[in-house]
Amino acid sequence: MSTLTSPAGHLDRSFGTDGTTILEGSDVKAIAVLKAPGPHQGKIIGVLADGNDFKLFRLEKNGLLDTSFGTGGYLRWGFAGSPVRSTPTGITELSGDKLLVTGYVQEGSPATLYYPAVARFNAGGSIDLLFGNDGVYVFKEPLPTAQPSSDITPQQTSDGASVYVVDANDDRILFAFNSGTFRPYANQGLLIQLTPAGQLDTRFNEQGYVFFQFDAQNTASIGLAVRQNGNFIVVGTAPNRAFLATSTPTGQIDSSFGTDGFAVLAQTAGPVTLTQLLLQPDDKPVAVGWFSVASTRKGYVTPTLADGKPGNTFNN
Repeated sequence: MSTLTSPAGHLDRSFGTDGTTILEGSDVKAIAVLKAPGPHQGKIIGVLADGNDFKLFRLEKNGLLDTSFGTGGYLRWGFAGSPVRSTPTGITELSGDKLLVTGYVQEGSPATLYYPAVARFNAGGSIDLLFGNDGVYVFKEPLPTAQPSSDITPQQTSDGASVYVVDANDDRILFAFNSGTFRPYANQGLLIQLTPAGQLDTRFNEQGYVFFQFDAQNTASIGLAVRQNGNFIVVGTAPNRAFLATSTPTGQIDSSFGTDGFAVLAQTAGPVTLTQLLLQPDDKPVAVGWFSVASTRKGYVTPTLADGKPGNTFNN
């Protein structure tokens, strides 16, 4: 379902049917407004779960289905064939009138193996066969050896596996995968970089991906943001602690940030769990999440300085 409110906060009944558009499928996972100049600028693009597959859809500015997209406004697809389950988590507009859908596939019997996946589509609602393997890339590289056992609970990571795109342009597609406690990448920080053609980009850590663990502990990578100098910040959670780390474009830790490349976030009332990372116009990172006090969750927002040191003037 999609709805639109007017500037005054009231339901805009000119949108869709009396202010609402009812969509096929079980759950809208992500939407975006198309920004590239052209006939589709301002239209709404989205992706929703649909059984073992997912559906892309496009709406006109007035909320009605754009029937020139796919078949009747929809395109049903999946990251892999049946009976593999494809779960979308995001959609990103690319240059050249392309669309990138991110998510993961579930394999095994039962389906307990979670692999990050991306697929690229053309503007008109067809798969881009020039990307990856027939339009799809699924990450299935082996885990590093000798990793610690699990001691992160699902509540300390997030509500399930997710893929976070940080940078998708003509030069690279960089994203983070948070597997939560799901195998085979349970409790691993994981960053992946692809070429525009949908293959692992060996400019990044010489193999196109990097597993990492903060302080040799189980780690969940929650999100990424690109800095003004081209480096990027990854935000994550380890047992009883949250952290920010800065990396170079080639995947190496920038030791000038924080302490040896890491800024540890702590709250005296309880362990911090991060859920999102934003960058302010002055390049200072702001981390968002929560912590618990007497079994009650409290919202958490904290900035750091551009060099990773605490922003002590915030809320002071």
